[in-house]
Amino acid sequence: MAKRMGSVPSDLACKPDDADTAIVHKAMVKSGEKDKEQGSAVLDCTHSQNGLIQASKLFVSRNEKGEVFAIPFTGEMEAHVQQVASQPPQPPLPQPDMSIPDSAYVPLTSQDAATLTYLYAALSNKSIDYDGIAQQTSREYAGTSDTFQRRDMLNVLKPKIDAAIAEAKQHRYFTYSVDNGFLGNYDPGTKTFSTGMYSWQNGPVTGTGVSFKLTNDHTPGNLGPDGYPVSEEAEARAIQALIDKGRPIGVKVFFFAQADASDTSDHVIRSVVTRYQLVTPDGKVLHTQVVFKK
Repeated sequence: MAKRMGSVPSDLACKPDDADTAIVHKAMVKSGEKDKEQGSAVLDCTHSQNGLIQASKLFVSRNEKGEVFAIPFTGEMEAHVQQVASQPPQPPLPQPDMSIPDSAYVPLTSQDAATLTYLYAALSNKSIDYDGIAQQTSREYAGTSDTFQRRDMLNVLKPKIDAAIAEAKQHRYFTYSVDNGFLGNYDPGTKTFSTGMYSWQNGPVTGTGVSFKLTNDHTPGNLGPDGYPVSEEAEARAIQALIDKGRPIGVKVFFFAQADASDTSDHVIRSVVTRYQLVTPDGKVLHTQVVFKK
């Protein structure tokens, strides 16, 4: 049934342990690995060692190629899946409303330290770091070393910080622009412009360390491996004419901030791209590519 790997004995006799199998499946679902549970099982096994019958457990599953494998189901593995299974399921991430107009998206630059700081605090499940936020958003506070002055100033700043965080929770739609988005010549066969756009996929980053993890920016069907798709020939001709003249074409990224994606001290905001626009330096929109699809 299973491909023997590592220290798995060769004379195994196994039977499914339904209770443990259910726990493993439950843990996989809660940890976001639902797709990987197909065909997974924990098996109670016996084998002979030095003339004695030994009991053990195996975790049997399939790898990404569909190949069956078996590994010893250790105590550490069992403790981990028990812990995950006992945790409450994570609520679904909020999704963008695609009817939101372009005008409702707030432009961001790498200089918007305060905006990004408040946004991260609004989306994070961690306790509010008032001191850290005050240092990033108040020059006066950051420039004061007197302990008592800092305490008094922080007491004044806390209500303002709370209000700014509450406001940030209501605004999750943003844009950022890249002036040097590169487009190569149009390929009529694939109806795409070749592009090297993914060097800027993480968006604006500030001295606060806040950045964005765009989870759907270069998946197939969005801006896929063939490049930037423009199906209408009239639009493609107009864009190609600008490329031929050496005119710069920028990229405007529209995205929706979903949640805190940090598992370390870094401040990372999980986001989804809703659409791209090709724009000229004077702001003329040449093409819009819708990316997010539910």
